[in-house]
Amino acid sequence: MIDGPRSNRIGSRIRLENTKDAPGDFDRTRLIHRYQNRRTPLTLPCSRKARIVWFVFSFIFKIIRFAFVGAIGTALAAKFLLESNADVETEEIDLVAIFEGKDLVSSADPFYGGKVLAMFGGVLLDLRKTQPAPTGIRIDLAVIMGGVSLVVPEGWRVRFEGKVFMGGWSDNTRTTAEEDVPTVIITGFLACGGLQATTKSPVEAAV
Repeated sequence: MIDGPRSNRIGSRIRLENTKDAPGDFDRTRLIHRYQNRRTPLTLPCSRKARIVWFVFSFIFKIIRFAFVGAIGTALAAKFLLESNADVETEEIDLVAIFEGKDLVSSADPFYGGKVLAMFGGVLLDLRKTQPAPTGIRIDLAVIMGGVSLVVPEGWRVRFEGKVFMGGWSDNTRTTAEEDVPTVIITGFLACGGLQATTKSPVEAAV
């Protein structure tokens, strides 16, 4: 049983609604339900399917967030631990670009390839002045939220044998039909990044 001022407020509200909405036909259940709805915040019904969908999306968002934070932490650590070993005449390069962009126009003779790491950064590797090694050119890529532009002479082949995760690569070279042309083999992976193989650098293509 309700006592005190609250009981008076409920009673007065019920009597008021009875007078306005249903004079002479007092429906206590309807009036109490209406009063309670005014005191309770509006809530929409949520089915089991909707709760499952919300849980899945929330879980995926948390995984993406943790992966992004982990990638930034890894990049910061690699920024201080890894150093580039890539010069104009370096025959086998170790090129690292983290939170920055790096350009390398190689003229090595011979050029074997090497490793390229791009995290939250970009790399431009120009091989038009190099002489390919007798064993061919093999470049191992690791691209995470970055991009790599590979410039080769006209007639060279570029073959991508790596893995792509939420990224992509494009081959804009003009490959001849000959089988014995120099071939650049690309391995490694692209994660939220891109690779472009072309015969013109982005600066020349924009002119």
